[in-house]
Amino acid sequence: MKNSKLKQVGWFCLELLFLKSCVQCGKVGAVVCDDCLAEIKAIQTQVCPKCGKISDRGTWCPSCKGDSQLTGIIIAAEYQKGPTKEMIHYLKYNSVTELAPLLADLMIDQLIDEDLPKDIIITVVPLHRKKKLERGYNQSELIGKIVAEKLGIEYQNLLIRKKYTESQVKLKGAQRRKNLDNVFELTKSIDVSGRSIILVDDVSTTGTTLEECARILRVANARRVWGLVVSKG
Repeated sequence: MKNSKLKQVGWFCLELLFLKSCVQCGKVGAVVCDDCLAEIKAIQTQVCPKCGKISDRGTWCPSCKGDSQLTGIIIAAEYQKGPTKEMIHYLKYNSVTELAPLLADLMIDQLIDEDLPKDIIITVVPLHRKKKLERGYNQSELIGKIVAEKLGIEYQNLLIRKKYTESQVKLKGAQRRKNLDNVFELTKSIDVSGRSIILVDDVSTTGTTLEECARILRVANARRVWGLVVSKG
């Protein structure tokens, strides 16, 4: 009798261990249940990354453009509404890679009806090789490759992160910029002259990382560089 109960407990624990559960509400059956998926708030209108005025494809308005190397930032969904924040977190830190296609689809919805340039390349914000080894993957790369494949767009790893830096999360303003100084470089033997680039990342907070990556690409004579993110944190 005792062994039978132990076996039952053992099987119950195994079922709990391997069953998928929603990252938002915990309901068993899928990494994000249908009810929580329905709560995702897709961005209906793109805006200027700085002032928030309505703009085409998230481009900078004339008064905010300044010396930015980004053409604009396209945002897929609201960060705090529905399960978006939890989806990004679980993909990034809990190895729930099944979330990548769901997040990619949010991005695709923002691009599907756009008349995209024929010369466009999708690339991603790179991780340092040490960080990628620790995590096992680059979450932005997982998402970016799916977006490229589903839209039939060329994908290339155009950038290398040559310095291991501390997380940008707790840094502000000038600290963020200094932390990324001389961090990225263009992958050797890749020519981006005259090409339009979509630069994928999971979340943009201040846009500093996207801006620095865009600067490297523009120095290499890329024609335009858009940031494409799941959400703005």
